[in-house]
Amino acid sequence: MKRSINNNKNKRYRIYPIEILYLIIISAVVFFMPVLLDSISESFSGPSVKMKKILQVNIDENTPSKEGFLIKDKLMVQSGENLICFNAAGEKEWSRPLKSEKTRIIKWNDFYLISDLNAGMIACVDSDNKVIAERSLKRKINQIVVSKDNIYVLMDDDKEVLILGKDLKETRKIKSKHGDVIKIACDFESSELILYTTSMENNEFKSFCIVYDNKGSIIASMDLNGALMFEIYVDDNIVMVSDERLYVFNRIVRPIAEFAYTSDISDSSYHNGKLYLISAASEGNAGEKELKVYDSSLNQVNVVKLAETANKVVAGSKYIISASDMRISIMDMDLNILQEINLNDEVKEIQWISDDSFFIVGEEKLIIYSND
Repeated sequence: MKRSINNNKNKRYRIYPIEILYLIIISAVVFFMPVLLDSISESFSGPSVKMKKILQVNIDENTPSKEGFLIKDKLMVQSGENLICFNAAGEKEWSRPLKSEKTRIIKWNDFYLISDLNAGMIACVDSDNKVIAERSLKRKINQIVVSKDNIYVLMDDDKEVLILGKDLKETRKIKSKHGDVIKIACDFESSELILYTTSMENNEFKSFCIVYDNKGSIIASMDLNGALMFEIYVDDNIVMVSDERLYVFNRIVRPIAEFAYTSDISDSSYHNGKLYLISAASEGNAGEKELKVYDSSLNQVNVVKLAETANKVVAGSKYIISASDMRISIMDMDLNILQEINLNDEVKEIQWISDDSFFIVGEEKLIIYSND
């Protein structure tokens, strides 16, 4: 009888191979279920990203903001006739009065340039509000662009560009021989300067693209046959957006590609060899807009419909942001919408801080979003 009882006990606790298999399957299901559910959710609702608001700074609603930028861990915003500095906690550190609303603020390395365009004054200031250098050019300023080592100043007479060093002393001067200089552009890492000029010759409107080195010597030039240029982007190539065409030139202004378009362009952005354009939709309802993406040969590689009020696009390394009214849409590089955010404020400017974070300058507030 005892032997029988012992045999029954042995049978009761024996684990068979099929039971081990069941345990493995159940464990695998429990372990991988969250991933599986995320995959199923993405299949039905599409990809998503969760950009979170990590800082909001309210700005005086009576002095709407114009521009903002980040230097080290401090936020600078031009509000009315003041430059205001906020720390990483959103606390106001200091405020600097500006000469007039015609003052332009430009980030340059770890400093920023304050330029009173009407008075022709330029000051180089650090993030602690200490003036490093200042200079009076005694003439009105039209435009300023910067490279790593130089400051290029287009004077208001439209025929002269001054090249300034880090101490704001003049190192070179460029005088246009092809009419008025309308726009200047440069690659931050390069010492070359791109000039877009226009003139009237024998009652014919002419326009040119001219490349100078930092010694003021012409490297190359190209007759643009009267094209009106709105935007110029510079990296390995020179990309131009005109009133009727898109152009890509190499750095010695030899044509790579050219493309004619018929839709009005609301905004453009350029990043990593791709050009992003917001324009009226080529098909569909009147008033609709779309975002088109072109490669370095101006082949259209993607397009997506946008709201009628879409008016801004900023491309980054991982995401593209478009803005319309008081709303932004965050897209992946394939133009899939990942997230939409209502801001309740007009978007003035969008800037990337890193691949996963950006800040928005609005009429009444400055907000930082991050996916880090």
